[in-house]
Amino acid sequence: MNALLALATLILLVGSSWAEGTKFSVKTTAARNLIQFVSEAPLERIVGRTDEVTGDVTVDLSDLAGPGSGTIRVPLGNLDTGLSLRNEHMRQNHLETSKYPEVVWRITEFVSADPPGILSGGTSSTLIRGELELHGVTKEYEILGQLS
Repeated sequence: MNALLALATLILLVGSSWAEGTKFSVKTTAARNLIQFVSEAPLERIVGRTDEVTGDVTVDLSDLAGPGSGTIRVPLGNLDTGLSLRNEHMRQNHLETSKYPEVVWRITEFVSADPPGILSGGTSSTLIRGELELHGVTKEYEILGQLS
């Protein structure tokens, strides 16, 4: 579904740490993670969300625009657009979740961050480059994110 390719926001809320090159685990049970997509169609705007996210992210909290890596996995079976019938159609007709059950985001670089570091806490707006694997196709994208 083209709506997922228009993935607008990736929010990873992870605890702060004092170590450089810290590896964080992203778990569904944390209930602090959000994946959201926005589809701007001529007749309606669709926003889909899920907090079911797993993976890991390695980043230097003193230099968020420096090297980083990670893999985020999002199961598609629980994406919620606010309407159960639309959810069902999206999963069966567009995403084909029985054949392609998840989206995988492989982080290759943290391009920019404002502020550039969050060693003592806080939140940074980031631009993250990586490869998005969706519906059997992998493409390079840059996604806006929030790290805190």
